[in-house]
Amino acid sequence: NCCLECYIISLIYIERLNKAIPGIVNATSLRNIVISSLVHTGLLIPRVVLAQKYFDEICYKSEFYASFNQLSVWQINGLEVEFLCRVHFSLAVFAPEFLSFYNRLRALCAASPLRERGIALEV
Repeated sequence: NCCLECYIISLIYIERLNKAIPGIVNATSLRNIVISSLVHTGLLIPRVVLAQKYFDEICYKSEFYASFNQLSVWQINGLEVEFLCRVHFSLAVFAPEFLSFYNRLRALCAASPLRERGIALEV
């Protein structure tokens, strides 16, 4: 139930994580992002949770996020704290950064091979 902006912001968080810990996200560009096992298993979930908690008007309790991801509340809270520490508690995304990322994402969608197959990715 996240707004579109939360998903975009969560991708910005992945970029920040990769800047904080070079190599944690293995990618040559946004186009071919391959997430390492550490991010996939431990730090992928909290990026969306934190984006929604920080930016969305509707925020759920940790119990909801835990049940949705089949984790305990303790695990969700621990993953959030770990993620926050790794990005140095930097959750604020200001308009210029958001717009720049949004435009890069739109360009990626427009140039996507999926577009050639008739699949429209509207962002």
